[in-house]
Amino acid sequence: MTNYYIEALGWVAMAVTISSFAFTDMRTLRGMNILGCSLWIVYGGLISSPQIIATNLAICSAHGLWFFRNRKKS
Repeated sequence: MTNYYIEALGWVAMAVTISSFAFTDMRTLRGMNILGCSLWIVYGGLISSPQIIATNLAICSAHGLWFFRNRKKS
């Protein structure tokens, strides 16, 4: 993968992460943030950055825990 595409992925990850905070619904905000974190994890893997990967795995885990604790009971 060329550097152009890797850099573009970083910009998309940033845009998704930042745009997630525009939502007022907590489920949507966290869902969009998980998407952003997932993109950051891929980006971190492509540039071999364990700090980016670890940080975003931790954030995804925190969001996942929130979804688990706040799941809708049928």
